[in-house]
Amino acid sequence: MTAPTDPPNPPHPQPPYSAPDTPRDLVGVGIGPCNLSLAALAHPLAELDAVFYDQAPAFAWHPGLLLDGSRIQVPFLADLVTLADPTSPWS
Repeated sequence: MTAPTDPPNPPHPQPPYSAPDTPRDLVGVGIGPCNLSLAALAHPLAELDAVFYDQAPAFAWHPGLLLDGSRIQVPFLADLVTLADPTSPWS
């Protein structure tokens, strides 16, 4: 999966910090392949209040497992976004 060099502008501005008990439409815990694809598919839906949490301070795809010089080691169709939305800028 290749991310755009300049991620697209969000469909709505980043909301200000809200209390942890603020009701959300969708909460993802952990940014693994499933929640990463869910976040990419939810991104253009301005009416969906989604938030994703992970204990790591930054995202890394299979840290320590990639072959030297590679960024991804799975077929491009396995990015979990392309088949659901081939026009997604995140696929």
